[in-house]
Parts: sequence; structure tokens; C-alpha cells
Amino acid sequence: MFESSSTNSDLKFWGNAHSVADQDSARKGSIDKSATNEVFGARPKKIFVMGCGRSGTWLSLQQFGYYQHVQVVQEEMSIANFCALPVSSGALVAKRDYQSHLFIEQLPPDVQVVWVVRHPFDVLTSVHKGKDANRYHVSPGRLLHEMLAVEYLLRVHRPNTTVFRYEDLCRAPEVFRAALAKRLNLSLRREQPALTATDVAAKAMHGVRPPDQKSVGRWSSDPVAVQHLRQVEPRVAPILPWLSKTFGYTFELPVARH
Repeated sequence: MFESSSTNSDLKFWGNAHSVADQDSARKGSIDKSATNEVFGARPKKIFVMGCGRSGTWLSLQQFGYYQHVQVVQEEMSIANFCALPVSSGALVAKRDYQSHLFIEQLPPDVQVVWVVRHPFDVLTSVHKGKDANRYHVSPGRLLHEMLAVEYLLRVHRPNTTVFRYEDLCRAPEVFRAALAKRLNLSLRREQPALTATDVAAKAMHGVRPPDQKSVGRWSSDPVAVQHLRQVEPRVAPILPWLSKTFGYTFELPVARH
């Protein structure tokens, strides 16, 4: 499993933070092409929050309420519907629908993708109280397809792409929000906003609440979850080495007792 640290130096973003305009400037030598943790252009106009189901996409969307001049649309939207939304000023943020990863290449390059990844074992053993609280919500097949989508974004160095770990958000929310503000050229509000969510979002998050470190690695103390993971691990095995190398996750299951 992902081993979190007590320090904040582990916070990291993945992806090509530069906009297309920044890349043009870089080719002309006016900015440093290697500085992937900074954004040098204006505030992004549209931000699309993505990630596999049960990875914390609603929680990630909620974090944008902490920034000034950002309109948060608390809906799941297709790429086409999101791109059709008008933006008068500031930034507009919405969350992907369950099929958006299948059409990831259709996102215009000027849309900032913010993708949250979470340890696959937590994803595969998470329930959705708004759907069916009696079974795990994300299938191994869906996890594979969603991870292939984010792997594609990183492999092709798509502009305006930011990937982060759910575990980093939960470990140090204030540090995370400050770092994301710097990366996306956003400004934090001076006062903490009231936490709000639609009924759909509240059910998905199991209640309106701040990021919770206790939600990390919960599967490891649940024998039923561990048994489920033993059954589905061979199905998701092809993507696990990449997740381990890229994000530092480990995948050791407890030894089965006979």
C-alpha cells in the first residue's frame, strides 16, 4: 500500500503544467521547459476534475471552493457538455462523468485536467452509498480503463495536465491547496468557505466532510476486502507496475491464513 510520510516534502504533482502558449514560449527560449511544477500563463479558464470512481473526485472538486474567482459546478458532466459551458470571468470547474475517460483525447488542450489517483486497493474496495452500499462500486475493468487514460495523459505530455495522489490531499489538505494554487495560478480565499455539496455528492462522499486520513489504506484491516482483492488482483495486474513506479504504491496483500 501507499506509505504516507509525516513530512510535507512528499507532496508532488505529475503532468505537463504548461499551457500551449507556455510551450510556444518555451520553444522560443523565454521560459524554462523543465519547470513542470509551475504554471507561467494566466489562470486557466476551465478546469476538469477527473479520476477513477471512488478515487475522491467529489472531494477534489470541493477543494476548489477554497479559491477566489472560481465557479464550482457541482455536477458530473460529459466532456462535450463541459466544453459547451460559457465562462465569463475567473475559472469554471466541474467533474467528469463516468464515461469521460473513454474520450480523453477529445478534451481541448486549453482545458486544465486535474486528475486524482488513489491506491487501487482502496478504490476496488470502496462502496458508494448513493448507488449500492452492499457491494464494491468499481469493477476491475473500469479501474484498468481509467488508469490507462491517465497513463496516456502523462505519456503524451498533454499540456494543462495536473495529476496528484488522493493520499497527499488527505495527509495535509492545507499544504495541498496552497501547492495546487501555485501550480494553477489560483488565489486562496482569506476565509475558509462553508462546506456544501449536492445530495448526490454528499452520498458519494459519505457525508460532507473534510479530507480524512483514516480513509487511506482502510482495506488492509478488513478481511472481506482483502479476500475480494485476492480474487480481482490478477485482473488489474497489468497496470500495477506502472502505478508502483509512477506514484509509489505497493501491493502486498496479507498472507492468507489456512
